Amino acid sequence: MRAWHFWVKMGLLAAVLVVVYLCSFVVGSVEASVPLVVDVLLSRLTGIEPYWSTVTDQIMLGVRFPQITLSVLIGGALAVSGASYQTVFKNPMVSSDILGVSAGAGFGAALAMLNGCTWWQIQLAAFVGGSVAVLLAYVIGAVLGRQNLTVLVLAGVVTSSFFQALISIVKTVADTDACSPRSRFG
Repeated sequence: MRAWHFWVKMGLLAAVLVVVYLCSFVVGSVEASVPLVVDVLLSRLTGIEPYWSTVTDQIMLGVRFPQITLSVLIGGALAVSGASYQTVFKNPMVSSDILGVSAGAGFGAALAMLNGCTWWQIQLAAFVGGSVAVLLAYVIGAVLGRQNLTVLVLAGVVTSSFFQALISIVKTVADTDACSPRSRFG
């Protein structure tokens, strides 16, 4: 009986996701209805004859589709990572700061910005920095605690403090006078 309830809940959540996904295309400066959005999205798959302008096609498929799809995928990835953290630490209030991920990612991004990297290189450096922070916290926890959760959390605090100190060094070394008001991110 419980399995039936699970699949009903999953079906309802999937239906809500599809409705919100389609309604997200309607929001914006260019007016569009849900049937128009469905037709535009299906036109590439089914060969529906376009009755809309090429501008609408470009806005729906070139601008809104990637933004909305990436938002859904990123939201799902954040939900999975949050659920993983909650499961590992057996705490519903846990955050990404607990293993130093935020500080490590911040240090990676700051270092990339200091070196004048492009936006995608900054993102990659932040990901690598966060991954290194988790690895460092895990190694410290494994060496000192032998699978003890409290030691892992304390290792995360140490890792976070370490990367925060490195961020402070990067801030000190950075030459803020040489930066123009225009960003070097593009």
